[in-house]
Amino acid sequence: MEGYITASSVTDIYYIASKQKDKLQARKFLISLIQILEVIGIDKDIVIQALESDMPDFEDAIQVFASKMNSIDLVITRNVPDFELSGLKVMTPQVFIQELDILY
Repeated sequence: MEGYITASSVTDIYYIASKQKDKLQARKFLISLIQILEVIGIDKDIVIQALESDMPDFEDAIQVFASKMNSIDLVITRNVPDFELSGLKVMTPQVFIQELDILY
């Protein structure tokens, strides 16, 4: 199994983590996170597709089109309803972990 995160999510996580803790802890967390997840880029085509989409949330649209561009078929999010019309399989972290427990 491979996991992915967009480069834009890395910056979002850094911002949130540095506000909750401090910049050093945020950096250490991100270094450990990207040791287990691949970071995928966001390019002009993805941004254009997201801007032209009918998705109500631009950041979610970025995630969808980055996933599609990289042949990723599952999005794990706490915000499942915003992804239901994406054409991707979507589940919450809790459901994902439950399904992993059933498989293993």
